[in-house]
Amino acid sequence: GVEAAFMSTTTDRKVAMHYSGVGGGAESEGGLRTVFLYLVGERSLGADVAWLSQFEGEKEMLFGPMTHMQMVGKPRVEEGGVSVITVRPTVSQRSRTLEQVERGRCEGLLQLGASLVSDVRFCVRNHAVSELCKDLVESQGVAVTEEVEGRAPTAYNDNAMYRDTVLRLIDVSEEGRKAVAERVREEGVGRRHRGDREGALEHLRKA
Repeated sequence: GVEAAFMSTTTDRKVAMHYSGVGGGAESEGGLRTVFLYLVGERSLGADVAWLSQFEGEKEMLFGPMTHMQMVGKPRVEEGGVSVITVRPTVSQRSRTLEQVERGRCEGLLQLGASLVSDVRFCVRNHAVSELCKDLVESQGVAVTEEVEGRAPTAYNDNAMYRDTVLRLIDVSEEGRKAVAERVREEGVGRRHRGDREGALEHLRKA
């Protein structure tokens, strides 16, 4: 099965048994007493949140939402009539870490910047001026990266900062396009001065 919410467990067997109703626990009246025994590994470790507890000595392990549980073997009944079911949990690999969440907007801005640079690169390649403008495209890539990574990733969780950076990236992209156009125009003018009328017209048209 799959646990849709956070799942609280304990490393203290006595606590687990107590909650199942064994020994007069909170759930001792009625119902089948059941304890789940978790087999954990590198990909199925919960978070030790004992240090957050207001109860001294509590040994709680917390699993994230969407933890999948696969039953291992057959249930067994132990002393006191408690049913023990062994399961192997698998933590959802799609769940993002706190660091990934904090960097979410920053990563989005980096992707936006890369996309804008890619558009310019496609443009120069399509117009057959890649070698002429190679350094301009590379410098634009550096500029958009520095624009984003010049601040702490969490800075973009501020809506105003995020908006301003998006607009700045668009400006950087437009500046890059203008620089490419000017480089191509200058090449056309230079060819005209050298007497290459056909080459001059071609580059001036591309600009």
